[in-house]
Parts: sequence; C-alpha cells; structure tokens
Amino acid sequence: RPRNTYDWRPSFSPDGAGIVFSRVFLGRHPRETIFVAPTRGGRAHSLGLHGFDAAFSPNGRWIAYLTNNSLMLAPASGGAPRRLVAGPRGDPRVVFSWSPNSSDLAYATDLKLGTVDLAGTRKAFSLTNLHPTQDTPQWSRDGKSIAFSAIPNQPDSGPRVYVINADGSSLRRIA
Repeated sequence: RPRNTYDWRPSFSPDGAGIVFSRVFLGRHPRETIFVAPTRGGRAHSLGLHGFDAAFSPNGRWIAYLTNNSLMLAPASGGAPRRLVAGPRGDPRVVFSWSPNSSDLAYATDLKLGTVDLAGTRKAFSLTNLHPTQDTPQWSRDGKSIAFSAIPNQPDSGPRVYVINADGSSLRRIA
C-alpha cells in the first residue's frame, strides 16, 4: 500500500477469490479509488473508478459503488461506469444492496426508497409519512421483498422496520 493512503470498506466477490475495496489517497485533495485484490495474496489493482462502498453483484459481473450522492455501476472486468441513481441535492448519502439475481439494486436516500435495474430504470416507492434511514435496504432471499428502516412523521418517533414488495406494493410495518 502506498504511503499516505488507507484501505477500507471491503466486500468479497461471490466466488471468494477477490475483494473490492476503497483506497483513500490522503493529501490536500483526498480521493477514494476502487481497487480489487485477490484474497490469496497478490497485488491489488485499481479499477480506475473514484468512489466508495463498492460491492460485487451476486453473479460477479458488476460492481456497484457510490460517489458523493450517486449510485454507480461498472463492469467488474473493467470499463466505463454509469450513474444509476443520483441523490437529491442536500442528500449526501445513498445506500444500496443487490438483488439475489443481480438484475436490480434496492436503494435508499433520506428522502426515498426504490429499485433500479441495470439499464437505469428506477422505481421510487410511495412511502407516505416515512423517511428511510441510512441503513442499507435488504432483499429477501427470493428477491420478492425488501426490508428497510424508516422514521415515521410522528412526534417522538424513532426508526421502525418495514417490508415492501420489490414492485413497491404491500408496505407493512414489521417492528
């Protein structure tokens, strides 16, 4: 690892052979770059992507990652990234998780929850009187539902756990 850097936020590839992580280059203008390293040892290499919180798709073909307030997608083998979701101004954080079949990602910002497919087609869910927290939404194993936490618009209310169908229907409070 070069001096004046640190590495963090690792995520395994589905086959366990590699790890994707962020390398932070410190200095006057710090930046985070996405790297991949073999788990059995060997040299880490940059994917040429600037961002953090990278994660392989379950099929290993894609890497999703964050840059400032955007959710990005790039081929795991290298190539040009695409923006899938841009968070609204003043909403600095997007969190995401992959669907089990690698076809979609669930995402949350402080203002919304939804899904986005690999082509960038988004479905924002109607969450009347709920504000998603910055916890990562989680897919059910069958890919039919998404669990998330949100804060209701009620005085003295803390986060609650909800489940919603992957198409945005049947919102229900779990806890």
